[in-house]
Amino acid sequence: NGVDDASFPERVVRVVLEAVGIRTASADDLIKRVVAIAGDTVEIHDGKLFVNEVEVDEPYLLGEGTMGDFGPIVVPADSVFVMGDNRDVSYDSRRFGPIANENLVGEAVLRIWPIGRFGAVDSVTPDS
Repeated sequence: NGVDDASFPERVVRVVLEAVGIRTASADDLIKRVVAIAGDTVEIHDGKLFVNEVEVDEPYLLGEGTMGDFGPIVVPADSVFVMGDNRDVSYDSRRFGPIANENLVGEAVLRIWPIGRFGAVDSVTPDS
């Protein structure tokens, strides 16, 4: 219907980022954390994420929510498995499946909202 459902601060941030060329105006873009890469096996049980049968330490999660059981699923070649930090309400690979690498747009490096969490985005680099 053409009405922007984003909150005022979200609209301001989007316009500023678009103006300086950091973000495009695509409504389909999502910011999610890559939790597994091609060939990895992803499974969730007992409220914990396991990649290749190893529990993932996730200090960045928002809240103590409960993730339902999921998987196991093997991430296909040239793809990644993504999840949001607010797992209880996140629209992520548990719903739409792994993402082809060619569909990745960029990498989040700075959190500007909410203001109380302003700063560098926590990232974890997988071991080589």
